[in-house]
Amino acid sequence: MIKTDPKKERLISLLNQYLYKPNLKMKNVIRNIVNRLIQHNSMTENQFNSVIKFLEREKEFRNMSRSQIKNYFQHLINNNKYSKEIVNESTNDLTQFFI
Repeated sequence: MIKTDPKKERLISLLNQYLYKPNLKMKNVIRNIVNRLIQHNSMTENQFNSVIKFLEREKEFRNMSRSQIKNYFQHLINNNKYSKEIVNESTNDLTQFFI
């Protein structure tokens, strides 16, 4: 028996609805988010911030603030802010040979 996450399923459903909007300029971003969620990955905080303006207009979220909506979907958001720093620390350089 596969356990489904109703919040994740609802978010995917809403994002798929947005993809049908003809003048939406963020279709690639939304497709990327949907694909990440379907593959059981989390979305980045930037990705979530790019769609929250649509979510806050939904009937079920109208009475919630942005921070409440974010808290609602928090388990689907990757908060790994130090990942870029780790990559930069692990780069190789030749400074030790020039001393």
